[in-house]
This record gives sequence, structure tokens and C-alpha cells, in this order.
Amino acid sequence: KTGTTRRIKMEANCKDLLDLVNNALGIFTNGSLSECNKQFQELFNVQNTDITGKTLVDLSPEFQVDGRPSADKISTVTTAIFSNGSSVNLMDPSYIVK
Repeated sequence: KTGTTRRIKMEANCKDLLDLVNNALGIFTNGSLSECNKQFQELFNVQNTDITGKTLVDLSPEFQVDGRPSADKISTVTTAIFSNGSSVNLMDPSYIVK
């Protein structure tokens, strides 16, 4: 029981820390959103309960502002992240979802 209580407190502390960060942060597990902060919700104009379990493709319009299908662009970005450990700034104009 003590372990469960400690885990619940740690999860609450992690959520609080996520919300203190100024950047939009989403945590994806097996390709689906498991947690996000308020800034992420504002970026995608949704509530946390509406997006938990969704993929980036689910959260994006069919096409990006450059005309590329969102699924293609997301595939390119995620491949870069997983192949060389790079990060992506979603606030970069080339990644902003409109």
C-alpha cells in the first residue's frame, strides 16, 4: 500500500512539473499520448481528457500549412527523433499545426 501511495504522489508531482514548463510537452507511450501539460493542450486547442490515447496524426489536420499530408510529415519527424535522438520544437513555424 505504501508503494502505491508513493507512486500516486510521484505522478502528481510529475504532472505539476510538466505544467511549470513554458514549452508544450507531450509524453507518448507506444505512439499514443499518455500525458501532456497545459501548454500542449493550448497548442492543440483541446482538453487533456480529449487527447489522451491519441497519436500526433489524430491531433493534426489532414494537411500541414506546406501542403504535405500531416501523416507524412509526422513520420519524417518521428523517424529523425528515434534514429538520432534529436528533439523537435513544435513551435518552429514548420511544425505548427493550424
